[in-house]
Amino acid sequence: MRTLGITLSLLAVSLTAQAESYRLAYSKAENVEVFVDHPDGQPWCSQQLELRFVFAATPVQASIERLMPKLGGLLNSQCGTAASLNWKSFNASGASVASGSASKAAGWVATLNQATPTNATAAAAAPSAAPAVAAPPPAAPAPTSAPVAPVVAATPATPAAPAAPAAAPVAEASVANSVPRDFAVNGWQPPLEEEVLKGADFFTQVQDQNGCRFRLVRKTDANAQYLSAQSTGVVCGPDGYASGAGQLTLMRSDGMEIGSYRGGFHRGIPFNREVPPLPIVAFDGNHNAYLLLHSEPSTRVHYLIQADASWDGRWNLDNQPLIALTDNLDLFRKIETIRSTLFFGLSKLDSALPKTSSLHFYAIRDLPQGVMKNDREQWLYEVSASRGWSSKAWDFNPQYARNWLFDAEAKAAQRERELAAQRQREEQLKREQLAYQAEQQLRLYRELRKEANNPRQLYSRILSDVSYSPVGSSGYAGLVAGGNASVSQIVRISGKSDGGWSVDYPYEALLSVDDGQSSPDKGWFLVKGKVSLDGQKRDKEDLPLTLIAASNLQPCSEDGCADLRDPLKLVRQQVGDDHWTPEAARETVKQAWPDRAVDQESAE
Repeated sequence: MRTLGITLSLLAVSLTAQAESYRLAYSKAENVEVFVDHPDGQPWCSQQLELRFVFAATPVQASIERLMPKLGGLLNSQCGTAASLNWKSFNASGASVASGSASKAAGWVATLNQATPTNATAAAAAPSAAPAVAAPPPAAPAPTSAPVAPVVAATPATPAAPAAPAAAPVAEASVANSVPRDFAVNGWQPPLEEEVLKGADFFTQVQDQNGCRFRLVRKTDANAQYLSAQSTGVVCGPDGYASGAGQLTLMRSDGMEIGSYRGGFHRGIPFNREVPPLPIVAFDGNHNAYLLLHSEPSTRVHYLIQADASWDGRWNLDNQPLIALTDNLDLFRKIETIRSTLFFGLSKLDSALPKTSSLHFYAIRDLPQGVMKNDREQWLYEVSASRGWSSKAWDFNPQYARNWLFDAEAKAAQRERELAAQRQREEQLKREQLAYQAEQQLRLYRELRKEANNPRQLYSRILSDVSYSPVGSSGYAGLVAGGNASVSQIVRISGKSDGGWSVDYPYEALLSVDDGQSSPDKGWFLVKGKVSLDGQKRDKEDLPLTLIAASNLQPCSEDGCADLRDPLKLVRQQVGDDHWTPEAARETVKQAWPDRAVDQESAE
């Protein structure tokens, strides 16, 4: 088995300050930046590329050879038209050291131009602290007939027979994450794959005969110590996890095969086929994986490939859904932009998974809600797409699509209409309640007008006093016993007195007012409040002095409050509205029931 001691952190970035250079990648382990040089004003992606490796120290040819296949995978996803490239390496001072080429047809293997003197610094790639290294490579790295290593849990163990030199410790390994992260959709931005894998707590980790790790969903039982893992064909990446095409077999010590995984491996995760160099950016509750296919800032779309978690423990990449995550809703209002959005994603899919023949396309506006929680309110568009039998070109039928955006907007409009109708019903109910009150007030007004010639009957509507009876119980007897009673009475205030105001009509009394009432002057008033008797003071008739605590004091304009004989004033007094008019009451009824307002007027 081959072990690659390579640490590559690929970062998709925007154009640098110089228009003729595009920063393609950076490798922390190799301490090198990779640029694509291109003509000013032209896109960096083309069929023939010019790569420039800028080392922070002395360029190392072995570093370029290790990086080039990874860069080729990045180019396959980011620049599908690229077919070949020329490369040059430069040291920290900017001097050219070596040059060469690579091609897609040859698997992006770096070749060195022999005309350029090779840098004799390959040996310097080994750390100076390393002991003297023997000239020949180590003995064959763990032949397939070597003893099989036991299955272990998540904590990585030091391989018993490392096949790579000590120049690249696994402890410093990091993985490629060639993900543009320059825009978010409803708060979601493609995370680092490393963080996603750290948060996936459903994996069980095992090691093969060479110490290379795998991530499986199979749960080991009490006989885990009797299980061992053996792999063939895979490559152990710089992070210590298996990648590439191959097979992993779990065996029990009694010779029983417990499980087998054949296909492609990505970061130790088994897939049913070879995995394109795309980062995993999410898992849902069913362990389905989501790979970032492409991020397009110009349209604000993140394209994702869904890989379903299969029953056999592998993730399926055959004809899986293509997801467009975007908050650009206008993309799915017209067939032209729908077609261009879908076909752009399919063009990227052709570079990553060219054997895909059909799929289901989803456009959503919120990944956690729309995918993880399957909230259809967050979906925008849905349709199936497939290749033609003869042309192999992608196509779809919009007649069989579902535009969730239009559905959601129609539902929102319907909800708004329902809310508007509900508001209208509530407002009508309020108008009817006010109209009922207005009708009662108008009836009172009509009755008072009929009684205008009978003052006693009019006053009986607004006046109430304590009853008195020489025998038996009465309201006055309750006052004598120390109680109080409500009163509404016409009184005449004769002046100020200690503790209040003196009242001389209809009987002698001492009046006090609440703090909220204005201080009364001499004259006639309609008073409402509580009446009680003073247990100490006596009036002129040697009876307990009556005490009136006024809660409402209404001045009268005529003696004896004769003005209260006016039906309009009586209504205003009873309804507590000094500005009440029958016209306003009729208008209130008319607002609730236009037809009934006419009947009300005719009843006057």
